[in-house]
Amino acid sequence: MWLTGSTLGAGSDDGPVPRRDPEDLREARDRRLADVSVLLPDAESRFRCGRCGNLTRFDVVRSSRVREYWHLALAGDPVVEDTEVVSETVESVSCRWCGAQGDEIEIVPRPEAGGPDVDPHES
Repeated sequence: MWLTGSTLGAGSDDGPVPRRDPEDLREARDRRLADVSVLLPDAESRFRCGRCGNLTRFDVVRSSRVREYWHLALAGDPVVEDTEVVSETVESVSCRWCGAQGDEIEIVPRPEAGGPDVDPHES
């Protein structure tokens, strides 16, 4: 038995489906990721779990787009000689100890900026 368009269920003579531009797909993905991005601490702040008080252990999920300069040896082995981060988005942060996430993860000042200096999980 030979497989034809009718046996595969193609059923349409509209022609091939046009391919989407890869740059359009990347922009759509970046817009979706931008909607769920999370603020990051800076030099004067850090994360704090609002549920358990953790200051030091968090799971961070992030997406990065990078441009890399690859040097290929004659044998074909690649060596990355330079990496530039084109864009980066933090999608979520959760507390490693209690699992809190979203609004329960706060950004507070670091001790030298007037914030807490004791982690309840470290003694």
